[in-house]
Amino acid sequence: MFESTHISRAVAVGCLSAVTLIGASATAAADSPDDERLAGLIPAGSGDCQVSNLYPEDPFIARVGCGQNGAPGGPYSAVYSLYGNPAGVDATFGRLAATGDPVPCPGAAGPEPTAWGGGMVACAVATGPRQGASTVSWTKAGDVFVGSATGNDLDALYTWWLGAR
Repeated sequence: MFESTHISRAVAVGCLSAVTLIGASATAAADSPDDERLAGLIPAGSGDCQVSNLYPEDPFIARVGCGQNGAPGGPYSAVYSLYGNPAGVDATFGRLAATGDPVPCPGAAGPEPTAWGGGMVACAVATGPRQGASTVSWTKAGDVFVGSATGNDLDALYTWWLGAR
């Protein structure tokens, strides 16, 4: 398990390095078809990504947590997850949309989640230890994907998301 986790992390970092260098989806081999599919959905510029272990309370089939994205306005941290069915996407997105203080995404009328061409998006400002941090969370319904990115400035983060989604 220990060796497999380190191999998975190395593969994810390698895939993300390829994405950063060529600005296209990663095509390098991964531990599983799900890991490979997730690597192709991660926004360009994502760095220092680590593969997450599976756990029963959140039924994702592949997940990575990433550090600072090098793109303008990019997040300082993000989590990208792939699910086996829409129910997992809906449950996770519902939890993310209710985390912190929901705020309107730039251009939205209210703080509730909003539909976009590929799924749903919600914005929030963190409370507690990360007070003031902005989060944009979104789904890609056709890909059974959930992303959640955190940064210091909601407008900049949302502008990044518009280009990265």
